Amino acid sequence: MPQSSSLKCITGFTAIHSLIAIHAGTMLNAPPPLQRSGDLLVELQGLIRSEAAIARDIARRQTARQHEINSALREIDRIAATASRRTFNQLYQEMNAGGIGTPCDEPAELYLSTGFAISTGGNGATSLEIGGNDGVQSFTFASGTAMGSIILAINGFTDEMGVVAAQSQENNQRVELQSTEAGSQQLVMATQLSGPEPIIFAQAIRGRGFFELTDFGLDGIVADLDCDGVVNVIDLLALLRAWGPCRAPPPRCPADLDNDGAVGILDLLTLLANWG
Repeated sequence: MPQSSSLKCITGFTAIHSLIAIHAGTMLNAPPPLQRSGDLLVELQGLIRSEAAIARDIARRQTARQHEINSALREIDRIAATASRRTFNQLYQEMNAGGIGTPCDEPAELYLSTGFAISTGGNGATSLEIGGNDGVQSFTFASGTAMGSIILAINGFTDEMGVVAAQSQENNQRVELQSTEAGSQQLVMATQLSGPEPIIFAQAIRGRGFFELTDFGLDGIVADLDCDGVVNVIDLLALLRAWGPCRAPPPRCPADLDNDGAVGILDLLTLLANWG
């Protein structure tokens, strides 16, 4: 195996150092001019010894760097082996089957403008049909029924409908109807069967009332972990901070894009595939 330039340099210094040591020793009892030459040889010997030490240090550092490079190359080989064609095919299939999570998916939502208590102006009750992905239920609320009672009645059938009700945080005089799951496959529908004025709205504040309305959820951008509408370095840093198994019992783990219980290479590849 050929020597590196650093090793050749060290070997050369060693040979010169040996020759100088031999010749310097023979001049200890020589006349002054020759003794001066001997002093110069000893001085040169010290310089060469110093240079040899520097060369050895450079060689050690080069060896250490080479070890680091080899270690990095082995890690890249390992990742490349993991991210084989089979892995990419699996990733593609999961993405097309909806297996890749989108943490910024939005649920479907509608609003009932009930006020703090529903009012029909003396014209009887207000009847509604409310439904979601799991089914439809009918409700009838007499004039004067408080918002809290309306919310409790609807939430008594959450499992049967896939819809949950709550007082809107944006407008405390409207009831928010929201799908229990998020994404474009989720829906909330409401039909008002009786009552003098339409109370179904598409938004929390203002807007036009309807007697019948349906809303669908929205799919977020895959790997947009901070929900700002773009996949960039902020999302990459968030994914790297979450690297490894998700905690159990699992809290929200948005960087686990393939929902396998851990943040790993498939999640990183998914993020990179959706960059921008």
